[in-house]
Amino acid sequence: MCQNVLKIATSGMRAKEKAEFFIKLSVVRAAKRARLWVAQDGKCHYCDVLTILPKQGATNSGGTIATLDHIITQSNGGTDSLTNMVVACSTCNGDRGDMEYHVFYALKKTPGAWEEHRAQLAREKAARDEIRRQASAERHRLHILKQKTDAAERRLTIKLAKEERIQRGLDKTARNNLIQAQAGKHGIKLL
Repeated sequence: MCQNVLKIATSGMRAKEKAEFFIKLSVVRAAKRARLWVAQDGKCHYCDVLTILPKQGATNSGGTIATLDHIITQSNGGTDSLTNMVVACSTCNGDRGDMEYHVFYALKKTPGAWEEHRAQLAREKAARDEIRRQASAERHRLHILKQKTDAAERRLTIKLAKEERIQRGLDKTARNNLIQAQAGKHGIKLL
């Protein structure tokens, strides 16, 4: 059921009423899952692995849990009708994500196609990661270069300012040396 429909359906309900509503909804979904599971002989629609029905309120160990997968995804306007759902193992349901049904189905049913698709996705991700790494390294290099340039520019500015003070007779060191020299001529010792 679409999230918007759920929000509208539960908008005026109190917390207890909402809880009862969602309990009923989970029972309906469990019944749909069981009905489809029997119709599909307990197999995943995509990979034909045997699945088990989850027990209400308990976790199953040993076996692939049967999940409901929407042929037209809910994010694309699909409904919770039985004609829009199949039983899929949790792995296939997670792998499909928002992929078009016919594309995913063809990939899973064609020997080696799903593995090649996954390998291609991995190669593309590795290429994107490498581009990101290179971009990050280049940003770091430019940052260091800017720091060095800024430091060199500051040193040059200080040097030019000092030369200008010397030319104008305002350099502190030169002025202090001159004062000490003149004081020494007159026999005065400066501290």
